[in-house]
Amino acid sequence: MTVYDAKSLDKLIGKIKTKPKTADRAAALAINKTVTFSISEAVRDITTETTLQPSYVKGHIKRVSRAAPHNLKAVVVANTRETLLTRYQYHKTEDGIAVRINRRGGFQNIPNARVMKTPLRGSFKTGIALSNKHAVGHFKQGLHKGRGRTPGKSRKLQKIIQKARTKPYKVQVLHSRSINQLFVSARGRMQPAVKSKLRTEFKKDFRRLSR
Repeated sequence: MTVYDAKSLDKLIGKIKTKPKTADRAAALAINKTVTFSISEAVRDITTETTLQPSYVKGHIKRVSRAAPHNLKAVVVANTRETLLTRYQYHKTEDGIAVRINRRGGFQNIPNARVMKTPLRGSFKTGIALSNKHAVGHFKQGLHKGRGRTPGKSRKLQKIIQKARTKPYKVQVLHSRSINQLFVSARGRMQPAVKSKLRTEFKKDFRRLSR
């Protein structure tokens, strides 16, 4: 969850305390315009970094509250569920499925993987899946290539190992980072443009409302 507020405008608002109500109205307008801008920038950033489609990313980031003069805060949320690998570019290979997640990287082959309908009840989505026995090696390889082992990743691997022992031919549907994780990563890259937009819109609306 991301919160946009007027804290970055404190210095500017301090100079115009003679018109506090006007300043609050201008700040609320500026925040709401900046939120709309930020969502568009996030979609652009994420789809520049990954092979996800803009329509999919846009559908999973939304504003859930708007700023008002009496409450200078707007909230944007992004989907926290992991993203199916079939949302990215992929194609079949001789021994599995190759997936390209990041635009700067190439396709990574996943041996023994196959495309299938997800086993979720009522779902008509397709996913890239591995049997439990093959998923163990895939997740171990991912730990070595990733940013290191974390308690969460270790627990996930142990669950997969246990499933491989008891139900080796059941399947694991593979996922990548959630839209929320991608959004959090994008925020740092977006920050200069977002701050500039907020300042510009506030000044513009304050001048207009002060006439």
